Amino acid sequence: MKTKFLVVILLLCVSIFTLIAGCADGTDSVDFVYSPNSTDIKTINFKALGKSDFGTFEYSWNFGDGKKSTGEEVSHTFEKFGKYNVILTATIEESNIVTQVQKEIEIEVPIISNINITGKASSKGANIIEYVISSVSDYDNEIEYNWQFDDGTTATGQMVSRVMSSWPDGDNFGNITDRIMVSVYIPSLDYTFKSNELYNVTIEKPKINNFDINCTNEGTAGERIFNCDVRKNGVNPTATVGRLTYEWIFNGEVRSGDTQTFTLTQNNYDYPVYVTATIDGTNISETRKATINVPIDKDDINFNCSTAIVNDNHEDALKIKCQPQYNKATFLNPSINWHMGDDSLNLESTGNAVIEHIYKQAGIYNITMEFVAENNPEPIAISKKQTVLVNLYTSTSFDKNTNAGTHSCSNGAIRTYRVGRVFLNNFNLFRQDDFDIYSSFSSGNFNCEGQSGGWNKNTVNVWDAAGSNFGTFWGDWDQHGSFILCPKGVSKDSQECIKSSF
Repeated sequence: MKTKFLVVILLLCVSIFTLIAGCADGTDSVDFVYSPNSTDIKTINFKALGKSDFGTFEYSWNFGDGKKSTGEEVSHTFEKFGKYNVILTATIEESNIVTQVQKEIEIEVPIISNINITGKASSKGANIIEYVISSVSDYDNEIEYNWQFDDGTTATGQMVSRVMSSWPDGDNFGNITDRIMVSVYIPSLDYTFKSNELYNVTIEKPKINNFDINCTNEGTAGERIFNCDVRKNGVNPTATVGRLTYEWIFNGEVRSGDTQTFTLTQNNYDYPVYVTATIDGTNISETRKATINVPIDKDDINFNCSTAIVNDNHEDALKIKCQPQYNKATFLNPSINWHMGDDSLNLESTGNAVIEHIYKQAGIYNITMEFVAENNPEPIAISKKQTVLVNLYTSTSFDKNTNAGTHSCSNGAIRTYRVGRVFLNNFNLFRQDDFDIYSSFSSGNFNCEGQSGGWNKNTVNVWDAAGSNFGTFWGDWDQHGSFILCPKGVSKDSQECIKSSF
């Protein structure tokens, strides 16, 4: 149904009479009625109502918009909505009777109310917003909507889309406000209704869900291979609208994809890994960071020292060789400083080179290896210490002596040996305060020259003053026993001890 129009009832009615004889006793009346056209609310149908005892009225119309017409029934189309003073003039020519009727009429603006605009990210692309406008009007079926957005772009239609150059930044992902001006056009009325306000439309910004970074070392212990993905609690990431793309940054390298494998170039260095998830075609993104590292196991760095078979001379008998032990792939350009535990100068080596050192005396020495590797960005410095026993090869020398009497008696002596040759008079190479000597006798008659057992049957720290023998014993020919040389304070069952049996 078309909108009804307000009719302003007659404000002024003026009858002008040209006095003639006998007119004072006549009766006349003039009025008009009007109604909107059924197809065009700007077109008004007018009808004059006149009555006079002096003749028939002729009618002329002034519509108040500069246009005029004549006739008892006329139609007039106004160009604009608004108020107009319409004047009807009724004339009886023969009697010079002129009567005017004036009425104010209003062509009302069509009612367009409850304008509502909604917007949401489109499933066609997360950078596309779809808007829908609704309103209340008798002309809903023919209304045309013209849009003007805050960024200057325009569109037409009840449902429109526009591509976002970018989404507003910030953490308020659930609410952004788009300022929109909409004008409403009714073609049949050639009427444009312009909104005097900007509509603030709340739009749900697309979100990224279940996005995280997980990196695991997939190699064996100590290997530098890490696999990383973007799942959160085992669930793949999703976007509320649109498709996700990923960009990884590792050690200055940029990669794409939802999973990556990274190989570390060194241990004991924190490698940051970044991954950014972006909703395709938008500036909506989130970034996650992880740190991957293969810590250095200090137990992997060690050294081994041993004596070597050398020429049979006084000093070479105490030569020691030490070699670093470590994983070459783990460290960059290692250098080593050796402290040999005596009053000698420190030794230096690189890589896994063997170093040699000759001690002046056999004994217990604390050797320290200071290991430094130039791993980027900071050097790695590790100190390792070992207590080593620097000793001569030893054996038991058992000398049989036949003494007068009924028994065959014997004397035993413990001597030092080197490459199958006895080193006599080299006992001064031992620092006696570093060692304990244990000897024991376990079998035999222990009867020689009528005496039971030897005077040093079980001895501790018996050193021969002559320097060539120690732990001497005597007994009969079937005497059996053992000799043990240990570092001070070490149990005689320890592997650090030198053992010999006879």
